[in-house]
Amino acid sequence: MKTVSRLLLIFLTLFSVACGSAAQSSDVEDSGNSSIDPLVSPFDGIERGDNLTWGYFIREPFRSSVVSELPIPVYVALFNDDERAEVLEGIDVANEAVGFEVFEVLDEWQPDARVIYKVDEINFDEDSSITGIDDYSRVVGYTYSRNVYVNGLHDSGRVVTDFAIEIRSDHVDKYVVAHELGHAMGIQEHALIDYENDTTTDLEPYSLMSASITLNPTLDDYNYMMSMQGDILLEYMRGLGVEINISANP
Repeated sequence: MKTVSRLLLIFLTLFSVACGSAAQSSDVEDSGNSSIDPLVSPFDGIERGDNLTWGYFIREPFRSSVVSELPIPVYVALFNDDERAEVLEGIDVANEAVGFEVFEVLDEWQPDARVIYKVDEINFDEDSSITGIDDYSRVVGYTYSRNVYVNGLHDSGRVVTDFAIEIRSDHVDKYVVAHELGHAMGIQEHALIDYENDTTTDLEPYSLMSASITLNPTLDDYNYMMSMQGDILLEYMRGLGVEINISANP
């Protein structure tokens, strides 16, 4: 950690109106998927997700506009066995930070699942209207999302109702996955959320939610924010009248 050669830098890029870093696009138009059969896995017969258009899984017919159950079903696609193990470890890091099992990995595809999948490169069509990215080669993880807000708050009231995460094939790492799941819980900036004042402040050095993280990132800020985001998610679901059943982590 004292030399640059020992750092695995993970660059994640901020963009878009109610969204965040390496992470998210909300307000995606629901167009282009009308002929897709949601009961057939779009991952059947392909090795990489590069041919899937940006925002594919948060549009119709896959769109989930609310969180209606816990744990949230997650489908992991296109990773080999070793890579899948890293992804599952990243999901464990996120669940432990939230304090209950918020993400549950499915064995089989289902259309209401949020997805984590592998791509060779993260890029976007020129017409995608995404701004703030000038060097795609630095982006190794990306989260598309749909967001709602609790109690009229922005930074400290954000709930992600739907998400899809791309992980670049040469950076499949549990901490990349856990970072992206932080965005999927509503941590949009590479910053520490000030929940009392509905704004953000600086992260601790080498924090997992930093734009560039190390091989062994610190988790204090991450664990704090994920726990808070878990509370916000539960508040949102109670407001919808959803019956909540959660399994606390040991």
